[in-house]
Amino acid sequence: AYAVVGGDFTHHSASMRLTPSGEGVAFTWESDVLPDDRAARIMPLVEAGCASIKRSLESRAGAGA
Repeated sequence: AYAVVGGDFTHHSASMRLTPSGEGVAFTWESDVLPDDRAARIMPLVEAGCASIKRSLESRAGAGA
């Protein structure tokens, strides 16, 4: 979990979790921001972060980690 203080947000907190799902895991990243229109600015960052985490987990799984 993390929170962003200051800047253009009046509120920005988030949490991430991994949960078992079938033979793998499901990654969930929840972000809460105010004002609401700031969500459009951070969504590309969240998507890029998720893609990076996915690549890392898949790479480790392929290496037998």
